Amino acid sequence: MLGITPVQQKFIIHWGEMGKRWGINRTVAQIHALLYIWPEPLNADEIRLTLSVARSNVSNSLKELNGWGLLKTVQKLGDRKDHFNTLEDPWEMFRISGTNVNVVKWIQPLSCSPNALRNRKMPRTTICTPKSAYQT
Repeated sequence: MLGITPVQQKFIIHWGEMGKRWGINRTVAQIHALLYIWPEPLNADEIRLTLSVARSNVSNSLKELNGWGLLKTVQKLGDRKDHFNTLEDPWEMFRISGTNVNVVKWIQPLSCSPNALRNRKMPRTTICTPKSAYQT
């Protein structure tokens, strides 16, 4: 188990809650947060012990992060286990994950015109297109 600080723990929990609201599994988001803030690559057992989650949950979550292109696998000399880290640049993370349909589905509506939403000219379920994003 890693010695995470209370601030790091709060960040991991908060990132997990944000992920849940975006339709991403909470554990996937928490693992991503841990890998983002930790200075060295971690293996699956370190992740499992630190977050107190099942080994299968860690394995499935790492596969999901890898599928989105947000995971880097690193080998350490003398260790047969895979170690993982994530991208360091948040803008690069959003650029890569922004191409994922699930993320675009949730981020794109945020670009709608505030006036259109305020005046209820568009239904709440409407996903804005670039053409309609600036119409009032």
